[in-house]
Amino acid sequence: MLKSLFVRICGFFMTLIYACAKLAPVKKGKVLFLSRQSNEPSLDFTMLQRELSGRQQVTQVVTICQRVKKSFSGALAVTKAMVRSIVHLATCEVCIIDSYWPAVSMLHHRDSLTVLQIWHALGKVKQSGLVTAGRPGGRSATLAKAVHMHEGYDYIVAGAPTWNRFYCESFGCGEEKLLNLGLPRMDYIRDCASEIKERFHAAYPRMEGRPVVVYAPTFRRDAEGHVVTVDVSELEDPSYELIVKSHPNQLLDAHGVETCPDFTTVDLLAVADVLITDYSAVALEAAWAHVRTLYYLYDCDEYVARNGLNVNPRDEMPSCSYATAPEVVSAVKGALEGDYPQADFEAYRAKWLLPGDSHPTRDIADFVCGKLGR
Repeated sequence: MLKSLFVRICGFFMTLIYACAKLAPVKKGKVLFLSRQSNEPSLDFTMLQRELSGRQQVTQVVTICQRVKKSFSGALAVTKAMVRSIVHLATCEVCIIDSYWPAVSMLHHRDSLTVLQIWHALGKVKQSGLVTAGRPGGRSATLAKAVHMHEGYDYIVAGAPTWNRFYCESFGCGEEKLLNLGLPRMDYIRDCASEIKERFHAAYPRMEGRPVVVYAPTFRRDAEGHVVTVDVSELEDPSYELIVKSHPNQLLDAHGVETCPDFTTVDLLAVADVLITDYSAVALEAAWAHVRTLYYLYDCDEYVARNGLNVNPRDEMPSCSYATAPEVVSAVKGALEGDYPQADFEAYRAKWLLPGDSHPTRDIADFVCGKLGR
């Protein structure tokens, strides 16, 4: 009740600020990027902005990135970012977001504004958004309704068409709003592998010529909502180099294990021989990069009950799914020696990925430019 009241009060002031901001004229060619995923532009944002900067239709690009932190300073920073976004929403022609942004969903916009949601994954492996509202692993249903969660989108950039049903369920939309274009990071994975390998081996020369295994688990909370610490020690083995990459919100017990902080998980796909993951959409990025993938599903039943899955690796890729660390280590060794269900992997790629000749950065930029100067 108190949260809903707080949301209504915030909504009133947001509407008031927006009404004043809309007294200014729309600036032709202005594109606004908004994200709560981090304090810096994501790889997808950076690549798309670089592409747009070379288009004559684009006159201004504004970026506001503000990660939510539960502290007074964090709340102050989010408030400042929200007010800035309201001012820029009033005068831009296209707004691009990669997660929920309150000012986008709660305010009434000019007809000239196009809002494009480019969700931060190549598919919807996990259930999220509206479909999980009210569940233990999702948002409060009451709060989701109060903040108009995922309303106000004109278009949603999606991955392969096989994911469409899950995008529609998550965002509460019809397929007519979906653009099956993929994400700019797909171009990065395909086109920048050689450069990444060179940088990586310069930074970690001891790993050159050695098998590299990357473990990238998804984000988890326990029954009380606390972030879970994941122990990775059982996945270590002298026959390969283990690199652990955590979700930005996840704690990992990785003492003594290499984390390669200067390289992202996407970067490491260029040097990985095997990826170990679970319910993370990084499996799709690995499939796009042709990296053999294994699934460590030690808490599958619990995770499905709390969070929900659209695609369960245990059902979709049973030949690569394991419940215990010793099984995973054995499977890694087998994969490194050539014992891997490649036919199953190729079938997965064909079903859940866009064609290999896709160019998401260019295609999204083309779409954005088509909405400018109308």
